[in-house]
Amino acid sequence: MSGTCSRRCMKALSAVLAAALLIAVYGLSCGRVFAEEEKGDVFAFREGAALQALEEKAEGFPSCFDLRNVDGKSYVTPVKVQNPFGACWSFSVTGAAESSLIADGLADETVDLSEKHIAFFATSHIDDPADPQNGEGRYFRNLTEDDLRTSAYRYETGGDTLYATSLFAAGIGPVREDEKDPETGDSLYSILGYRGAKGDKITRRTAVAYDENGEPSEYARREVWYSEDDDWSIPEKYRNLQSYRFKDSFMLPNPSGMSDDWEYHFDESAVDAIKQQLVEKHRAVSIGFCAESYLPGQDTTGKKYMSSNWAHFTYESNPSNHAVTIVGYDDDYPKENFLEGHQPEGDGAFLIKNSWGSELNDFPNNGFRHWGLLEGLDQVPYDAEAKATSDRATGYFWLSYYDRNLRDPEAFQFEEATEDNDYDIDQMDLVQTNAVGMLGEDEYDDGEYATANVFRCRRTSELKEILVLTTVPGTEVSYEVYMLPDSFNDPKDGVKIAEGKETFEYGGYHRIGLTSSRVLAKGQRYSVVVTDTIEGKTYSPYVSYAADEDKSPYVVRVVNKGESFCLMEGKWQDISEKSVQEDIIGWDGEFLDNFPIKVYLKPVLEGYLTVSSWQDGTPGVFSLFTEEKKTLTSEFRGLQSDMPDDWDPEITWSSGDEKVVRITPKSGDYGEAVIEGVSEGKAYITVDAGEYGTRVVGVNVRKPYVTGFGFDDEDKAYTGKRIRPEIEYVDMEGPDDLTEDYEPVEGVDYKVTYKNNIKPGKAKITVKGIGRFGGSYTETFRIVKAKNKMKAKGKTIRLKAADLRGRKVMIKKTKAFKIKSANGKVTFAKGSMDAKKFSLNRKTGEITVSRGVRKGTYKLTVKVKAAGNKYYRKLTKKVKVTIKVV
Repeated sequence: MSGTCSRRCMKALSAVLAAALLIAVYGLSCGRVFAEEEKGDVFAFREGAALQALEEKAEGFPSCFDLRNVDGKSYVTPVKVQNPFGACWSFSVTGAAESSLIADGLADETVDLSEKHIAFFATSHIDDPADPQNGEGRYFRNLTEDDLRTSAYRYETGGDTLYATSLFAAGIGPVREDEKDPETGDSLYSILGYRGAKGDKITRRTAVAYDENGEPSEYARREVWYSEDDDWSIPEKYRNLQSYRFKDSFMLPNPSGMSDDWEYHFDESAVDAIKQQLVEKHRAVSIGFCAESYLPGQDTTGKKYMSSNWAHFTYESNPSNHAVTIVGYDDDYPKENFLEGHQPEGDGAFLIKNSWGSELNDFPNNGFRHWGLLEGLDQVPYDAEAKATSDRATGYFWLSYYDRNLRDPEAFQFEEATEDNDYDIDQMDLVQTNAVGMLGEDEYDDGEYATANVFRCRRTSELKEILVLTTVPGTEVSYEVYMLPDSFNDPKDGVKIAEGKETFEYGGYHRIGLTSSRVLAKGQRYSVVVTDTIEGKTYSPYVSYAADEDKSPYVVRVVNKGESFCLMEGKWQDISEKSVQEDIIGWDGEFLDNFPIKVYLKPVLEGYLTVSSWQDGTPGVFSLFTEEKKTLTSEFRGLQSDMPDDWDPEITWSSGDEKVVRITPKSGDYGEAVIEGVSEGKAYITVDAGEYGTRVVGVNVRKPYVTGFGFDDEDKAYTGKRIRPEIEYVDMEGPDDLTEDYEPVEGVDYKVTYKNNIKPGKAKITVKGIGRFGGSYTETFRIVKAKNKMKAKGKTIRLKAADLRGRKVMIKKTKAFKIKSANGKVTFAKGSMDAKKFSLNRKTGEITVSRGVRKGTYKLTVKVKAAGNKYYRKLTKKVKVTIKVV
């Protein structure tokens, strides 16, 4: 419900147009978004049992109904004036909330809730360095000194009815305008009433009489509103004031539905849902629509939705810009009463309580102009023959069922605020949001979805209730609550302490009383896991904010690591990760907040229970060997003045898995217990001191394990067989009484395996614990190439000098050399020989004797080379070859 026309730009309009527009709301945006997988209102009915049940009920609804007269009793408070600001959304919500309070016997017609309190704190941000969500909330740019002095900027920006809902759920309001200061007992009306701190008023030339056409015929100056230049701020200490506790909201389907091809369609089930709240529960319903901006009959050339009969029908699809309160309906209200040429497709309209004043009221709620049905004509059922009983306008009008822009209908339920239901709230989602979306539930989507928040107790407190958000009517909510160790892998990595199911007729924020409760010690982590199911399919609601951070106001969200998790594709994913947010949101410009899961806790003690003795360096996580015993100690900490005088509780120690950890409380001292490691694994130890709190710690158990070993790690030459260096000793880590001075035995305490231990290269040797021991340790050694096995020597060759007189003679390798067992290719090179008389073929080893060589004995030196291969090194030998020429 963001502003479409701010007060600053309105001041630049002509005086006539400004006078007409000043009573209009300053913007209202649709607060709901569509699920990524489907097109349509996330709060709409799906085919199924919930829709069928409503249709059966609707058959018994009367054709008309008026909350102002139910068997002579009224459930509606007087019409108010939202001026000088665009806070229609807060007036719409308080109107609905006030009727709910009357219906439930918590108040009478005089109840007056503070719209100012809602509007002010919905536009603030968290400013508390101790709060993990510090900095979260709304911010404003380019504020003037006048803005800062008057706080007007907070009220000029418009809003969304979801802002108020999330405020109530967060423990902020609703509060009566005449609520008393908790410390002094003085009335806070001067602070919480819809006025500035000084109460400055403005007078205006205003019509006080009208002709038969509804045109002003007489004017006078009269007080019309409180000054916008006054100080409208509320001290921070009153943020969490509550006259009534929030219990439930009913976010109903939009009557202006949307088809799969994004075309408008009338949703009759939404109208029936609104009727149900009125008829069965006697609750008024807040709703948004696109309002008519001009006086009836003022401008016949512009787009007009309101007839002279005060019957409104927006026949175009425009953004919602105003919020009002539905207090009645008439199925037979004639469509002919709406503007000629732009009449709805059928009869039927809601009776609407506006927030632009009534001439039946005194200042400040009398308004400043003749607006709405005349006294006597605001009756239900509508009577075309009825005559006005006075010329005073009531501030009521009719709104067609078929209006193209009916958005965000919502009703509320509360309980009286007492010391008995006072609570702390653990929460991480922003206390104002304007968008609700959902993952899953699509007919083509068979995935399983769930959401979870992880909290840490701020005080030793009893978990009493949780609050969840649903969207689809008829949703079954399954919840589980887990106590978690400080180091956890996912939201279910702990001890389950509560679970349950509940089905809700409509979407909205719902408080659920836990089926079993537990007092958790200060500092204890815990999670709430929620699964929403409709017609056998799961989905996950989420809240977000679509905003441009270059504009004012803008929203800052704080989503820290380890706070909110979503189950998608069978895996718990932390939504603080940008990639996960993108998977959920699916488009740019949308900012995901923590999941709307809250916990209501009753503080019990300022002190807190701890569990201590030893740890492995990770807070709250303990390590233990099998066969090892250690002592855990429980202590109560806090200021001496906070210590219970009778601190000697019956403490119960329990192991979540005695096959992993066995626990035995010490005799006569339940504050200590001996735990023994049984087998490898993880177990949770619960220390329950009843009303003094409960703690859970995780214990990781493992066998004493191999930490190293010794062996001859010198390089080993290739043999063609497996090489197995001998293990000289094995080191083990474990309890002293098990490992100290103990020499592990191969085959009993450990086994040795080898890998890649034949061929040259890096070989691995691993020692793995067996029996009472576990773990493994791996070292490497090198296998190098073996020495080449080549054997080579020269031969003696005899030649006849006569044969050399006219030609050369070639001596083959086999006649010159004796070579065997060579590894790799054999080649030859000259050592020493007379090049004029002899030549050598390097590849073949052939020796050529030149012609004309004389008689004699010749000694030749030849280098015989074996190139080697992947198993053997290369080798060169000098060989003597003797050639005798005779």
